[in-house]
Amino acid sequence: MSKPIGRRPFLLQATALSAFAQSDPHADVRARLDFPADRPLDIVLDTDAANEIDDPFAIAYALRAPELNVEAIYSGTFTNSRAKTPAEGQEQSLDEIHRTLRKMDYAAPDGFVLRGADRYLEGADQPLKNPAVDDLIRRGMARRERPLWVVSLGCPTNVSAALAREPRLAEKIVVAWIGGSPHGADSARDYNIQQDYEASRLLFDSGVALFEMPGYWVSEQMRTTRAELTQFLKGRSEIAQYLYELFLGYEAAQNPDGYDAYSKPIWDLALIGWLINPEWVRSKIAPAPVLTRRMTWALDPTRHPMHVALRIDRDKIFRDFFRRIAR
Repeated sequence: MSKPIGRRPFLLQATALSAFAQSDPHADVRARLDFPADRPLDIVLDTDAANEIDDPFAIAYALRAPELNVEAIYSGTFTNSRAKTPAEGQEQSLDEIHRTLRKMDYAAPDGFVLRGADRYLEGADQPLKNPAVDDLIRRGMARRERPLWVVSLGCPTNVSAALAREPRLAEKIVVAWIGGSPHGADSARDYNIQQDYEASRLLFDSGVALFEMPGYWVSEQMRTTRAELTQFLKGRSEIAQYLYELFLGYEAAQNPDGYDAYSKPIWDLALIGWLINPEWVRSKIAPAPVLTRRMTWALDPTRHPMHVALRIDRDKIFRDFFRRIAR
């Protein structure tokens, strides 16, 4: 009786794949760098909501997307001309989160909105303790069928503080973060990174499964104008009108001469759009770069892998956003 044809080569192939998996020190991270087919994704939103007008856009988009199950929202910190200290920035973000939920008539359950960091991370050996970080550790370490996705829309202070306090968290969660620049750029500097360098550095060094949406040259493509928002947001719903008015107020401050061709990126929409439909974003898996103190990228091919966005389909994301927000 003859032996089955092809059985031995198949066994050799399976053995080779098993050996490769055992020799790959980053196999566990790599396994979490694909978008799961089953939806919705279980997410928490970490947002410096009052820093820029794009955060309320992103909050509303995420809450209107059945592809995303938003379990909690954390207030992030920032400093700029409106907030002189991180504590002020955090309080303003907390207020803006609640304001956006009211405009959506969103009945948030108790514990849905949680106060985050009121200062920046000074180092991994000096972790922060606050309700948002406590909640993230609890949710992330809980037994789940699938990992929790942590969606960070500002400097990653809350996320990195949780990773510093509970290093095992890096093996349990997936982080989707907007910030930085493409890894081949001369500078890594952007607002979210320079706000909290230690938190940003720790995020790239932690070994967590990371999806990065660079700000400059990638999410920057999410530009819109007063004319477009007048057509697709003005008067369409209470939240749509609120977002429209936010844009008008920002434009009046930044474009006092009323230049008709003025446009503005709604940066954070790119990250939410990527989570809703990965086909709207071109991306690649690459070794996580080292963030140097000079705010540059140092590339090391032996580092753990991460997912980084390269290009977005701006029109498809905005089309989907307008459809959901206008109802």
